[in-house]
Amino acid sequence: MAFTPKIEINADKTAVNVLWDPTHTSRCNVKWLRFHCRCKRCVPEFSGMFPLDKDEFDDELYLTSAQGKDGVLHVQIDKEVMENHETAIPFEWLKENCNCDSCLKADIARSNFNFANPATTSVPRVCYDSLQSQEGKFECLKQIVDVGFCVIENVTRESLTVLKVGEMFGYIRSTLYEKFFDVKYEPDPYNSAYTSLGLPYHQDLPYYEAMPGVQLLHALEFDDSIKGGESQLVDLFHVADILKKESPENFKVLCTVPGTFQTKDLNRPNPAWYEHTRTHIEVDYFGNTVAIYWNPGVEGALRVRFEDEERYFKAYVHFLRILRRKELEFCFRMKPGDLIIFNNRRMAHARKEYNTKEGKRHLQGCYINLDDMKSTYMVLAHKLGKKVVPPKVGNRCWY
Repeated sequence: MAFTPKIEINADKTAVNVLWDPTHTSRCNVKWLRFHCRCKRCVPEFSGMFPLDKDEFDDELYLTSAQGKDGVLHVQIDKEVMENHETAIPFEWLKENCNCDSCLKADIARSNFNFANPATTSVPRVCYDSLQSQEGKFECLKQIVDVGFCVIENVTRESLTVLKVGEMFGYIRSTLYEKFFDVKYEPDPYNSAYTSLGLPYHQDLPYYEAMPGVQLLHALEFDDSIKGGESQLVDLFHVADILKKESPENFKVLCTVPGTFQTKDLNRPNPAWYEHTRTHIEVDYFGNTVAIYWNPGVEGALRVRFEDEERYFKAYVHFLRILRRKELEFCFRMKPGDLIIFNNRRMAHARKEYNTKEGKRHLQGCYINLDDMKSTYMVLAHKLGKKVVPPKVGNRCWY
């Protein structure tokens, strides 16, 4: 027999209390219950259907009955707009979506990042051949979800292979750099990436309203004779977490005082004029960090009130000093045939300076959408029978 918890309607008949056990109660508002009815009349048969128009309901709704039977909560309300309708919600679904403080905190904790320690965590690696199986692709994605990046080894060293790998996980994202780009030394560059200079920690393209979520870089050439050019990665969410603990005030400043990101270059092959003003750290309804934006190389003029300027720069430098702590850094050298795939919304990446006279270093890159990659991860988990929760990935959502 299906479990039936104790059901109580509150005194003003606007909510139902579902008592799962003496220590756990779900409080469900009458509108929340009605608008989440799982009956066939209310749940769309396929995406894009709109069987329920919330605007048709009265502003004030009240419960007339609530009871549990055969594992389902059955609720009736006054002023129902559907003829002969009874709200029906399985208790299993109701418990999975419980909004009590304890359940919300547990769900957030399950979805949240677990920060890897570079001192004790090896650079995550998988073999290219393993990606031919669903299990192999899932393992690669799991490393990106858990650590923030993964190196795929022994990838075919053919031009545009990076696009083929990207398409295994999501749709290619075209930007002002088009569908793919070559990162190599150029005598007359229009971007610092095309020099041999070291690159400080940054995310790519934060001047887009929705900057690319995932970046892939494939080492077509990286001669042993080249000194330098190592790849560096730091988890920005870990940086923000440390900042919040060390200085709640500086953390709050970077959540409220916006910086400016821009690129204005009318002389490049594809002229560009992008700018976006946003805070460096974004928090959600629960006050938890859900997005970070960082790229000192494309910052524009700070356009805020005078009284916020000093507070902003103090908080900014604090964040930067944490970001530069060596104990937070993954540093490694790519080999020819290596392909790194990393979460551009979570990880800041950098490059050490190298000498172009000693050999060739040629990487080919592209972007894919973060939401597509997360979808692929969840679909593969479902197909493989793996119990995973939707992970937090830095796309402004807590799960």
